[in-house]
Amino acid sequence: MQRWISRVSDVRAMCIFVAIVVLLLTFTPHAMPIAANADETAASDGSMIAFISPSRDNQQVQLISPAGGEARTIWRVPADTPRQYGIGSLSWRPDGSEVAFDSGHERFRSMHARDLYAVTPDGSRFRRITNSPDPTSLAALPVGTVQVRVANPSLTGAELEVYVEGGSRSFRFLAQPRTEYDVTLNNVADLGPNVRQFVRVLSITPNTSGRLCHYEVTAFADVVANQTVTAGRVSATEDFHCPTTFSPSWRSDGTRLIFLSREASRNIDPPNNIWQIEASPPPTALGERILDMGQFGTTDKLYMVAMASSPALADEMLFVRNGALNTPVFRANARDAAAATLVDLGRCPRNACAVLGLAWLPDGSGFLFSRQEDGAALGAAPPAGGALYRYDFERRQATQLLRLPDEGIGRIALSPDGRSVVFERGPGLEETVERVATGPRLRCPCDLWLVERDGSNARLLVRDARAPAWSARAPQAAPPLTPRVWLPLISR
Repeated sequence: MQRWISRVSDVRAMCIFVAIVVLLLTFTPHAMPIAANADETAASDGSMIAFISPSRDNQQVQLISPAGGEARTIWRVPADTPRQYGIGSLSWRPDGSEVAFDSGHERFRSMHARDLYAVTPDGSRFRRITNSPDPTSLAALPVGTVQVRVANPSLTGAELEVYVEGGSRSFRFLAQPRTEYDVTLNNVADLGPNVRQFVRVLSITPNTSGRLCHYEVTAFADVVANQTVTAGRVSATEDFHCPTTFSPSWRSDGTRLIFLSREASRNIDPPNNIWQIEASPPPTALGERILDMGQFGTTDKLYMVAMASSPALADEMLFVRNGALNTPVFRANARDAAAATLVDLGRCPRNACAVLGLAWLPDGSGFLFSRQEDGAALGAAPPAGGALYRYDFERRQATQLLRLPDEGIGRIALSPDGRSVVFERGPGLEETVERVATGPRLRCPCDLWLVERDGSNARLLVRDARAPAWSARAPQAAPPLTPRVWLPLISR
């Protein structure tokens, strides 16, 4: 759905613009350091490794030097966030100014079940990238009131949650069968003149279809400060799979994020498509699709995308598709992603191989990948378990660097000079129903380890941690900001 902000020259537009700039620079809680195992060799380039710890509940984005030492927290999910709605994966902005990640902690206050966010390395600035701005940072904006009609035409009651873009809170109520309600949402931020702020109704009560989000293309409001506006009608029978975004990866110049998106759909099994969004998008922006997997007639899902780190290959990317027994890797240019080519990784030595991690070499000559190799051996095969490989584009050949029998090697990240690798190390693959939609993952609790690119000198970096991302340079500090907290009352 196309969205835009009309050009206006009046005072209202200028005030709102300034307010939005201010609110995007919002305060984030202070860090709480944890201990980490130290390596005797200090990192000379000042780069840092971002990661998630603990690896399961109460997740935090933390930073640590590759030399080890003490880690520090720069952001954490709210304490009541269920594990499956926590932080997904991380990606450093190339200039070291932000760490992007996906999270579902604000699923009740967004049009999506999972959004993209960014936080500065000192933890002082936190923002939502998709469906911006973040609802915790709306205090600088003028507010109005939105009225929307919500219908439950079904024969059974349903617990529904109503949210309008720009709202700092959602509203939940029990809808009786065959009943319509006029819901009033107060203190909704005015995101700008002619900005369509859409309404989403979420079914808290599960249904057999799994389609829990309800939208209407005509259900939106152009919020005006200190006024009441209507947003049309939403029916709980207009059901869609709730859209979700994950696997962010920065373009090498830091101007855009590439990511995967399972869009709002009524299909039984919607695909994961490749999208991109500007680094600083306008309010409510979702980005744009650059690869529609629905055109290929496959039910296999994309679950990982990685942009090249070399400026010479700025639009090149790798992505992985979730197959029944194998997970093929493709190379594509973001300008014509549908023309992707299969990367031949060679024959899987066992009957089930799953790629868990991707990392481009800094010079773009190839990439590293981790793979879980399980099941029956196909001929003479190495021990089952996790393996780390280097793939060379010119030679079209994969070379094993490290193998961990009866263990797993998950997501990986490369140092700026390409000489060292940080990787997840755990007991094997996680077996969950989410694997079908979001791809295979290492079973946690898991740890982060470092190893040289030739497979030597493996050593523990952080216990109970996952999803590493290595900055290309020393992180850039952000200037201090004044904390702001604003929680308006939303009523029916």
